Amino acid sequence: MAKRILVVDDDPDIRQVLQDRLDSYGYVVETAIDGQEALDALKLRSYDGMLLDIMMPKVNGLEVLQESRKHRPLMPVVMIPA
Repeated sequence: MAKRILVVDDDPDIRQVLQDRLDSYGYVVETAIDGQEALDALKLRSYDGMLLDIMMPKVNGLEVLQESRKHRPLMPVVMIPA
């Protein structure tokens, strides 16, 4: 079964590049356009990892990381600087 990855970035070009690359390696990729959408997705589904932009509108990456640790403390997260 393919691993599910959440890509969170407010830049559509970066989201697309990351999604395309991860797709090519066989991951199931879902995307979120901001921190709030990421938090909503994390409540609905389980992910094997997350690529997370730090600087985003509404809810920033550090806030998403803190909230995600409450429910999935061992999920790998890669923070992407601006």
